[in-house]
Amino acid sequence: MFKVLLSELYKIGLNIWYFYDSNLRTKNVLPARVISVGNITLGGSGKTPLTIYIAEELSKRDSVAILSRGYGRNSKGTLVLKGDSYLFNWEQVGDEPFLMWKKLKGTLPVIVGKNRYETGKIAIQQFESHYLILDDGFQYLPLKRDVDIICINQNTILRGDYLVPRGTLRESFASLNRATILVLNVKGDAPNARAIEFMQTYEKPFFVMKYEPLIFYNFEGENMSLSSLRGFDIAALLGIADPESFLKLLQKLGIEPKKQVIIRDHATYPIPKLRQLLKEFDFVVTTEKDLVKYPSFKNFLALEIEVKMDRQEEFLKLL
Repeated sequence: MFKVLLSELYKIGLNIWYFYDSNLRTKNVLPARVISVGNITLGGSGKTPLTIYIAEELSKRDSVAILSRGYGRNSKGTLVLKGDSYLFNWEQVGDEPFLMWKKLKGTLPVIVGKNRYETGKIAIQQFESHYLILDDGFQYLPLKRDVDIICINQNTILRGDYLVPRGTLRESFASLNRATILVLNVKGDAPNARAIEFMQTYEKPFFVMKYEPLIFYNFEGENMSLSSLRGFDIAALLGIADPESFLKLLQKLGIEPKKQVIIRDHATYPIPKLRQLLKEFDFVVTTEKDLVKYPSFKNFLALEIEVKMDRQEEFLKLL
């Protein structure tokens, strides 16, 4: 009951916030195309893989920069990850910006800072960026954007949800009306007819994205095929908001972890416990976001995934 009350108070606060943004706020404008990639939940929507996918595709046509707040970092101010950014570790910039820089191999800047208008100016002045991608930008309202993309996990729709703290919604489903583009992330599942019908009610361009597993790799970049772990004793270590989807991907690859260690999103597992886990099992598998937070161990592997977007050309034309 207490959480229900807090959720209602949170809803009132949101409505005041919406009124202020719509009627009183003056938005900053940058001389570039600003694309926000966000969600309406506390995590697990897939916005980071989607941001990487969009950055890769747009960089084929023009100069791109990613602007991120750097959630959970232990530093302040503005940090720029580029080709030589091994000067920074993931704790200084946040696990998601570090992963984005690593996945994109330093080919475009990832700029971390609370004020996205200021980091956007850095991207334009220093890197001549024509596309600015706001990572987790849907709730960042002071900056005018040209495209607002909301990525939503199919399971969030199917199970229903509530505003925090009663549930995991940062905003109600009605906030999807503010989006330019909706992306339904089915991850490793098939699109559900009820979820598709739900998305269609908002009368926005919407697309379905899924994850395609590619390889397993360790911190040193040594690769193993998707079938190579079958028959071994496997443990899974997961610090993400939606561990069930990752476990489903493993199951489709014929891998059933004998032990599952699930910690909260963005958290880290104590290194002594990880060493013990690595001794007990042939391999420990994790997500790419998790792997960047630990030292190098030969039998500690991430599953690399690739985003596949339906009607890709149509999607990219809207950006």
